[in-house]
Amino acid sequence: MEVKKANGRDTILDVTRTLCILWIVGYWHMASYIQDDFFRMYLWDVKHMKYITICVLSTFTFLSGYFLKKYQINTQSDFMHFYKRRLQRFWIPFFISALTLHVASLAIHQPWFHSHWHFLATVLGVSIFTPPSPGTIWYISMLMTFYMITPFILYLKSIWRKLFVSVILVIGMDILVAEFDLNIRVTYYLPVYLASLLIPSSWIKKVKNMWPILQSLLLMILFLTIYAIQINWITIVVSLIIGPVCLISISQFLDGFPVIRKFSDVVSYSSMNMYLFHRHIYMILVLLFSLCGIGSFHGMKSSFWLLLFIALPIVILLSFYLQRMYDKVCKRFS
Repeated sequence: MEVKKANGRDTILDVTRTLCILWIVGYWHMASYIQDDFFRMYLWDVKHMKYITICVLSTFTFLSGYFLKKYQINTQSDFMHFYKRRLQRFWIPFFISALTLHVASLAIHQPWFHSHWHFLATVLGVSIFTPPSPGTIWYISMLMTFYMITPFILYLKSIWRKLFVSVILVIGMDILVAEFDLNIRVTYYLPVYLASLLIPSSWIKKVKNMWPILQSLLLMILFLTIYAIQINWITIVVSLIIGPVCLISISQFLDGFPVIRKFSDVVSYSSMNMYLFHRHIYMILVLLFSLCGIGSFHGMKSSFWLLLFIALPIVILLSFYLQRMYDKVCKRFS
């Protein structure tokens, strides 16, 4: 497998994205399908682990916004071009993922969405306003909401105007979440996303080149906060801020290894489809394992080792070729 790199592609941030998607797909969500009590007890059933996941999703969210800073929004056609490129990038795979989850979950009488209208709201990117949010793909639907406001932020030329509008958006969203009991997670990630549009690229270069001693200090602060302090809003804030700094900084070190860089090329390229389709692939493989007498399809559970060494690599491979096929289709019709 070989990935054709775009000119100027940042391999360090590719490593960062790889770390994020492997944590979500290869650890956090994999727990739903593991039957081994030992692994579930000591690796997954730890309440603090969700705050590490907040670090990861915070980093993912930051990168999602940071990569969009390249767009120059000056005219109405620039707005339309931005939305077209965003929809072309992920919406069709997202729709297919949501639709297949909807149909399959109804077939086994475990609805993924609480109604057809909820499904429609999700694929239109407004599920955060129609609680409860659906599992897994709530995040992509939330990003769609963020994408809707992105060109308006980029259109503003003054950093102070951008900051003012961002603050208003954050306050407004906090009020909506409090008044209408919306998904509180949007209040975690909206400030991070907006910050990614405001922070100068030079700051990211400084984070990449942090001294190892500073990396260690930040990691120490992060994990001491997560494991030693009472879980509260301070823990969440520390996770949201220090998480991306640590992961991007560590990626600078990991990028120095050619094997890791080559592996991250593949995983980063496949990351969108990995997130959208890993549950589909896991469920199909658990069914196949159960037919072989390993695990229980009814309980959607299987062996940790099978999932780690067989299912996860298959998720990566299938996602890679799905992305390659989708890119060819988009190129043909563009």
